[in-house]
Amino acid sequence: MEQQTHLQKGLKKRHMTMSAIAGVIGAGLFMGSGSVIKLAGPSTIHMFGPDQARFFMKAKTISERWPDESQSRSLFQVIKIQQ
Repeated sequence: MEQQTHLQKGLKKRHMTMSAIAGVIGAGLFMGSGSVIKLAGPSTIHMFGPDQARFFMKAKTISERWPDESQSRSLFQVIKIQQ
């Protein structure tokens, strides 16, 4: 049983741009967090932790509801409905 897969190049310029932007933002957040932790110490994690958990839960909720709501609403309308 030989299974063949055919791969295609599907990345467009906009995909590469968004990936580059995400990389820059991620690196900036990582470097910024590192300098704050170095300056203020580990107590910074206690301050950032709840915010990060809240952001993760909100992102998870949006990602689960987005396919159902995407036909007639924008992302901002979906977020507004969930709040």
